[in-house]
Amino acid sequence: RILSSVNLLNEVLSDFLSVDKMEQGNFQPNLTVFNVNPVVNEIIQNMQHLLRKGQYISYKHNGANNIAYLDHSMFHHVITNLLSNAIKYSPEDSKIDMTIDQEGQTLMVRVKDKGIGIPEKDQQNLYKRFFRSSNAAQIQGTGLGLNIVKKYVDVLDGTIVCNSEENKGTEFIITFNNQ
Repeated sequence: RILSSVNLLNEVLSDFLSVDKMEQGNFQPNLTVFNVNPVVNEIIQNMQHLLRKGQYISYKHNGANNIAYLDHSMFHHVITNLLSNAIKYSPEDSKIDMTIDQEGQTLMVRVKDKGIGIPEKDQQNLYKRFFRSSNAAQIQGTGLGLNIVKKYVDVLDGTIVCNSEENKGTEFIITFNNQ
């Protein structure tokens, strides 16, 4: 439990530092070429200890191309946050679907769960700093994760869409122009 608490504290501190750097304008993407599949597989492997009883992550990559030209660290953070949230807000014995579609210059990431969903009235505030959905009060979190994800996606000239229905689940769709 101590190790888990230290890791959580490190994540929160890292999130605050990222937000601070972005607000000061000291945050530029470091664009590199990398293979998407090993990155995603490593993230999924590292998240196995977070899975609840019976939960599992299904990952599928569509497209002949699996090379990205993005900021590796930002991409890693976006995927980690979306999967972590899907795990956190989903019940035991549930599947979390992650799909990456690459076609031409487009890289699309989808993370879909069958969790508690986000009430419609809360969806307009989803990316605001410290915002927590009204049905998430009993679940640990800082309200920084999606705020940072949105900022990273914006810095990388991507788009993020959330489709959610309370008690039915949530799907995040992030699209990057992979040039």
